[in-house]
Amino acid sequence: IPEECLRKSIGGQPVIAIEKHSLTFDLGSVFSHSGDGSWESNPEIAVRARTLWSPNLEGGFEARLSSIGSDKPAEGETTEAEPAAEMPAEAGAKEPSEEKAFDPFVDGGNLLQARVYGFFTPGWRQPIGLILGAGVSTVPSEQSRIETRTNVFGGVRFAVNNYNAGQPSDSLSGSNGFVQVGYAKDNLWESVVLMPATETTEAVLSDESKRWFLEGELELPAVGNKWLRILTRLHVSLPTSGDGPSDVRVSALAKIDPRQWFGGIGKGSGS
Repeated sequence: IPEECLRKSIGGQPVIAIEKHSLTFDLGSVFSHSGDGSWESNPEIAVRARTLWSPNLEGGFEARLSSIGSDKPAEGETTEAEPAAEMPAEAGAKEPSEEKAFDPFVDGGNLLQARVYGFFTPGWRQPIGLILGAGVSTVPSEQSRIETRTNVFGGVRFAVNNYNAGQPSDSLSGSNGFVQVGYAKDNLWESVVLMPATETTEAVLSDESKRWFLEGELELPAVGNKWLRILTRLHVSLPTSGDGPSDVRVSALAKIDPRQWFGGIGKGSGS
């Protein structure tokens, strides 16, 4: 920490010095909500990098291997479709094709996501700001190929950076985290299966790529050490139409700081 940071104070309390650059690895388990109401547990791995470009702008990159739930019926359960003449027309419905007939929530399974973002705040160390970003998602399809879909998102983020770090007696002393809500155009969900195909009817597909999202994570206070923290993470994605499937995931992860082994990472600080 630069000496000038240690000399600064607000109300007699030292200003918190934070890293200008950071790199972390997350390892743990994700619990995905499935169509039958159960929760599926799978491994989750992530690599995240963050840079403070200026007092008002933070940029970041994230690559995450996670898992989404499956909308397949529970074992022993069958689904009977109504006759084609009685099926209601859905807004945005599409005819299935080999190129478009892909629904990640029907298949379930591994999900690889990568994204970049910018976090804009009105002033230095202000906890509330705007977040904008874009990314790609890849999942295996039933046709034994990898499907890749793009997405863009924007919203409002409330950041918790070293919450109450100046008061060690507080229950959340030294914790980091955030909550963000907003709108996403996620093409991973552009051909959701509203009704599966049967022997007599074709599948009914709908574009549910316009979605609301809620994400948050928080390090557990007083757990771990300087190089290893335990955090919980929540991801919720809901279609704006209210008709398609929701993506709900809860993760329990170990956050590893590699500077224990590579001391050059994260040099530079802000206050």
